[in-house]
Amino acid sequence: FGSANGSVTGMLQSDDGDIYAGTLGNGMFVRDSTGVFKKSINENILPSNQIFSLCKGEDNSIFVGSPDRIDVYNIDKGRAYNLIHFNQNPQIVAYYQYFDSVRNVLWVATIGNGLIGLELGKSPDGYKVLSTRTLNHIKGDEESLGSGNVMHLTPRDSDYLWVSTLGGGLSLLDVNTGKSLCYRADGKNGDINNNNVRYILQDDDGSIWVGTSYGICHGVPDEDGIMSFKGYGSKEGLADNTIHSIMKDKA
Repeated sequence: FGSANGSVTGMLQSDDGDIYAGTLGNGMFVRDSTGVFKKSINENILPSNQIFSLCKGEDNSIFVGSPDRIDVYNIDKGRAYNLIHFNQNPQIVAYYQYFDSVRNVLWVATIGNGLIGLELGKSPDGYKVLSTRTLNHIKGDEESLGSGNVMHLTPRDSDYLWVSTLGGGLSLLDVNTGKSLCYRADGKNGDINNNNVRYILQDDDGSIWVGTSYGICHGVPDEDGIMSFKGYGSKEGLADNTIHSIMKDKA
């Protein structure tokens, strides 16, 4: 993506239609809506060329996740400012981000440090952190996250987040209470097919599609909202059992 090498770790489309791609090692690259390369944004503006995640904010801004920090890139001004520097050992990496614009909370998925919620307020630059909240796996607590290794987030509705984890299956998080309902691969009929969950797609009918290290699962809720899953893998025609992302066909 662009003229330099680097694994693409995140992409989004800005309000004006431009496509921003974050890479591991070469910062961000920008193409217009027709695919024509426009510019690169690297260490001359951003603090690091190592970008793990991008997330669209309000006012034409982008949350940029780099090792140990999150910065905000203002598209209109063409500059970035620091939102938070975690300063923690082991180092926190924002592997994925989801912005709840209703609550003004930026949810940060990490590997090993669980899920971090940043309550945001306004500042002269744009955003500032008002408070932080960390949710992690707690051994023996069935209502905690399934694992502290969080790969992906997607909202079920305004009060619940689907949280995919490595090793801990799928968690449905109540953002108000911080409690989770966990779905794991325990060998029972209707379970997900693997506890390494990499991606979640919420469908229009209330069902979900879950990408795992052993194929894809389709979860359908019963009358009480409890999910039952059916798995599909290479035996059913998938090219590979390891599913990294899912996209819905709009046709």
